[in-house]
Amino acid sequence: MPHCDTEVFQTFLDTIAKETQSQKHDNCRVCLILDNAGWHKTKRLHWHHTQPVYLPPHSPDFHPIERIWQQLKGHGMAGYLSNNGPELCEKLFQEENALLNEP
Repeated sequence: MPHCDTEVFQTFLDTIAKETQSQKHDNCRVCLILDNAGWHKTKRLHWHHTQPVYLPPHSPDFHPIERIWQQLKGHGMAGYLSNNGPELCEKLFQEENALLNEP
């Protein structure tokens, strides 16, 4: 998506709900770890069966993955587009492995 807002995030939540509904068991939860962006906390959101878990504000120690994402987005995944989930996962795994093998 070229931008993030409540409508885009709701589409994301709808997709998560659709993808996980068939996998959901009676005693399982789907948790989504989020920062405190305004569109993550809008009351208009329909969470389906997903439970939001918010990170504390100003807590960079809880976000070390951000540096890895920055590296992947700026290099290995830069310009890569796919609408195929398994293909996207495979590309991501390849780039993660490359990063781990040559830090």
